[in-house]
Amino acid sequence: MKHYLVLFILFCLYSICSLGQNWEGNLQDLHNEFRMLRARDNMYEKIEGTPYLNNDFLNGSLITSDSLIIKDVQLRYNIYLDQMEALLSGSADPRVVTSPRSFLYFQFNNRTFIYTSFLENNNPKQGYFELANRGKHQVLIRRNITYREAEEARGFSDPKPPRFIKRPDIYYIRYDRGLPEEIRLNRRNVLSAFDSNRDEIEDFVKNNNLSYRNGDDLVRIVEYHNQLLEKSNN
Repeated sequence: MKHYLVLFILFCLYSICSLGQNWEGNLQDLHNEFRMLRARDNMYEKIEGTPYLNNDFLNGSLITSDSLIIKDVQLRYNIYLDQMEALLSGSADPRVVTSPRSFLYFQFNNRTFIYTSFLENNNPKQGYFELANRGKHQVLIRRNITYREAEEARGFSDPKPPRFIKRPDIYYIRYDRGLPEEIRLNRRNVLSAFDSNRDEIEDFVKNNNLSYRNGDDLVRIVEYHNQLLEKSNN
């Protein structure tokens, strides 16, 4: 089993197991990518801020599409590039996960990430989301970091270095494993999303002093909505 897991990880992370490919060329490609990642990290050191959710690799697990659990994989999420980087045990060379759809979950630092399709400005895309809760309806969080070039001094303003800027998280609702839909955090949108239990949710928010504009409170609202659904189905 351990041998199978190692081969599976290599296939999904390194993509060097396809028949008919040149092994020597693939190994050279890997070497080039290792050097690219190191060069990227060196470049990031010259930029203010960070593109990563976590700068260091953190111990985690991968759950494959056929529910195999692969433990002790070091993971790091590059929000700016929307890439998951992995470092296998005993290796000093990180690798970008090139086949993220092969995994159901990426788990590290008490967080769970998924890679899924979604719509952004009505355009189909794929990317990473943090899964905030389990159940029939789920809250997904899309992290957002932008890059701004260096700025020269202007008037009374000092020069500014190149920098990564963390933007507000974007929240999505995934209804019963469907395509995630963006939801703006306000009373009207949240209640409209769960109109069938509108009165119960309004009471729940009021009794627990929650805010429709708070992401953590949105998770509690969705979890409560899931509980109501379970009761109605029993």
